[in-house]
Amino acid sequence: MNIKLFWVTSVAVFVFTLIYETVVHGFLLKETYALTPELWRTDTDINMTLMMLTYAVTSLLLVYLFSQKMNVRTIKQGMRAGIWVGLPIAILGAASYVWMPISVGLGVSWFFASFIKIVATGKITGLLYKN
Repeated sequence: MNIKLFWVTSVAVFVFTLIYETVVHGFLLKETYALTPELWRTDTDINMTLMMLTYAVTSLLLVYLFSQKMNVRTIKQGMRAGIWVGLPIAILGAASYVWMPISVGLGVSWFFASFIKIVATGKITGLLYKN
């Protein structure tokens, strides 16, 4: 394993995730979340440290999976790996509709948001993690 490339790629994925999640959940879905305020924490109640830790650990795990276990070395390989990993993750996220009182639209939005994020993570890994 190339430790330097692993860390550089992981940091890039972390930064992408932070920006992507902020845009999707903080802006694009903000009005949708406002329709069911009883389900969500207020901005002041969100544990930012735990959220950042979650993003960091997820970034490390995905980069490890893609670079070491799936041998992603090109953008095309990263996209393919991202599709295979992103699809079940996206389905699980959208499945929240089954037990949460959210709209179908929000479940579909979560599906596509998760799927796009994981595919992009694969592509970033393919772009940055080369031997």
